Amino acid sequence: MRRLAVLLTVATLAVIGAVPARAAAPTYVAVGDSYTAGPFGQLNAALAAQAGSAGAAFVDTYAPSIGHDACQLPGTRWVEPVLPLAPAAPVHPNAMGMAGMAAAVLQALR
Repeated sequence: MRRLAVLLTVATLAVIGAVPARAAAPTYVAVGDSYTAGPFGQLNAALAAQAGSAGAAFVDTYAPSIGHDACQLPGTRWVEPVLPLAPAAPVHPNAMGMAGMAAAVLQALR
């Protein structure tokens, strides 16, 4: 039987890494705080479990986005901070983030 579609579930990106003493961008979180890692890790684990139970492939975009969080400088970050400098909604992927996610999806389809 010919396969007509592939069902993929895509993870979230790393939004905020551990905030250094002097972050490259205003993050409005405390120095050393990485509170989003826990909830986003739990969300990605739940997405992976649900994808598996539905017969979908899970695409991990979190791991490749580590080091490209909103605390990084423009040109490195895949997620814009609360006050974005690139055309993107606050705390959402910018064009580099979308390209990084697309690369992970394309790799999963190969």
